This record gives sequence, C-alpha cells and structure tokens, in this order.
Amino acid sequence: MDKYKYVYEDTSDYCYSNTDILINKLNINDDNDLYLAEQELVGLRIKEIVLTPVKGNFDFRHLKNIHKFLFQDVFD
Repeated sequence: MDKYKYVYEDTSDYCYSNTDILINKLNINDDNDLYLAEQELVGLRIKEIVLTPVKGNFDFRHLKNIHKFLFQDVFD
C-alpha cells in the first residue's frame, strides 16, 4: 500500500485533523482501513461500470464522471 500513499502539504480542508487521511463518508481515520474499504467498494463499482458504462466522449468531463461513479461510496 505504501507506494500509493500520498503526503499532503496542507491537509486542513481535506484531511482529518492531525492526519493525512482524506475525509471520507465512512469516517475511517486509519490509512490501512481506508485503503481496504476503498478497494472493496471501488471494486464493486468497477464490476457495475463494466455492465453499465458511464456515457461520455472520454474527455475530461467524462473521466471526472467515471471517477465520481467509482468513488461515490467513499468520498463526497
């Protein structure tokens, strides 16, 4: 997991206090627990998106919509 870990310079708006853990819908404050939950939930969304793709032209807006769809259960 460490190769995917981010370190943020300014975490005040996006991370839990005194951590570099992104604020999430699951209120998980541990980076490993968040990683595992994200894997599980995004994995389920990937299976769903294969069957029902997000419509678009594969431009920036389309990529944002795909990202939003995949991470909707974890982040706002």
